[in-house]
Order: sequence, then structure tokens, then C-alpha cells
Amino acid sequence: MKTVASAVVLAFLAASGTACEPARASAETSPRAEPLDSAQGSKVSVTVNEKGYSPNRIEAKASRPVTLVFTRTTDAGCGKEVAFPDQKIRRALPLNEPISITLTPKLNEPIKFTCGMGMYRGSIVAVQ
Repeated sequence: MKTVASAVVLAFLAASGTACEPARASAETSPRAEPLDSAQGSKVSVTVNEKGYSPNRIEAKASRPVTLVFTRTTDAGCGKEVAFPDQKIRRALPLNEPISITLTPKLNEPIKFTCGMGMYRGSIVAVQ
């Protein structure tokens, strides 16, 4: 009986598009954060869709602020929030509304981010 109930729930989630699937590896190269003036640091736009984050790996100058601007473009998947577990940051991502988060990466200490369920993954990697 439990197996039938589990199968029904899984079939419903798959059909409704609310199941969270792991992000697939992206063939994109890692974008470098675009420079702003020295006081503001740099900025990168990150799209959140049913496949995860694009880009999902961001290179930024070490010890300089970088602002990630997340825009969720679909209700499919689990991208309704973004979390930076090591920084104890969690933000809701309303549909089609840009949300900015500014962090300062350090060399040899990538900053990881995920969706609320930990299925979509990304990181900021510091470069010199």
C-alpha cells in the first residue's frame, strides 16, 4: 500500500512540474564578474530556471565585493529561493524579479549557493 501511495505522489509531482531535479552540468565557461567602479566591486546576472543556475560557476576578483543578481524565470523546479549555507543567507526569488546579493570571495574559499532543497548548485570562485 505504501509503495502505491509513493508512486502516486511521485507521478503527481512529475506531472505538475514541481519536483526538483538536480542541475545538470553546464557547458558554459565560467563568466568573470563584469567590473563596476572600484567602490561597488563587480556584478553578475544569474538566471534561475527549471535546469538550475546559469551560470552556475562565477569567477570574481579575490577580496572584492561581487553582486549576484538572481532572476527566476519559471515556476518549474525548486528555484524559488537561493541559499548561501556558509554565510547563513537565504532569500526568496519571486518570479521575474531581480534579487541582488553582495558577497566578498576569498582565494581558495569558494562560496557555494543552492536552491532551498539543495538540488540546484552554484559557486563563486575567487581569482587574482
